[in-house]
Amino acid sequence: ANLEQFTRNCIGYLYPWPSNEAVEMGEVAMHFSFDKNEDNWAYELIEGKNHPIISNWPAERVRGVHGDGLRIDGYTTYIEGQLNASLFSKDNITFAAWIAIETFPTGQDGGIQLGSIFSNNELDVAINSQGRIFVNIENGGQITSAQVMESDEWIHMAVTVDVANGMLILYKNGQAIGSTHVSDRFSWANRNFWIGKYRTDVLYAGFNINHFNGIIDEVVIHNKTLSAAQIAQDAAFKPTYSPDLTIPASRFAN
Repeated sequence: ANLEQFTRNCIGYLYPWPSNEAVEMGEVAMHFSFDKNEDNWAYELIEGKNHPIISNWPAERVRGVHGDGLRIDGYTTYIEGQLNASLFSKDNITFAAWIAIETFPTGQDGGIQLGSIFSNNELDVAINSQGRIFVNIENGGQITSAQVMESDEWIHMAVTVDVANGMLILYKNGQAIGSTHVSDRFSWANRNFWIGKYRTDVLYAGFNINHFNGIIDEVVIHNKTLSAAQIAQDAAFKPTYSPDLTIPASRFAN
């Protein structure tokens, strides 16, 4: 109880802590920090709900950018939950996350697969099997980065969507690396979302190959379009620890 109260006090200046009453739309729609260690559950801060971490192993928490990060194994580990559509803006959002990539997804028969950081019917943010960031939104915008992402290092990535101005901008480490036009408002619904894998399973030799492989930390969806300066400021943070992508010993237990 003391730890939970301490956590509330620490983040209270950012946005109100959710109560047992209905949660209304605020500046932040979703935030997974991965700091609350409760077995195979991931705690989402805005609604104050646990979501299951699906994996062949006990949830693997490692040092993240802020506190802990979640280690995703690339073929069995992911978070699955149901989105509360009432919390999400239909006009302006910013998706942001810190990631450290171990390997890119495996392409099947020469095709390009997606290892999603976040996936939902409205928004997909992924690393593809060529090592590029792929973003798709159902209101008419899609972009693939020209840059190939580095492995074994922290990357801050962000996607801003401004429907009124018809613009999606993709950022890596505080720098804009691509943009595209968007046409319609979001139509969020109370559907499932996934962190760590694409929404549709793709099997190859009996394994799912649409999973992210690495560490994910600080997944945040804002209900506003952050400015380039705000994103650069977030990305300027220097993590204390390098990403630890060694294979946890727990995978070899028993």
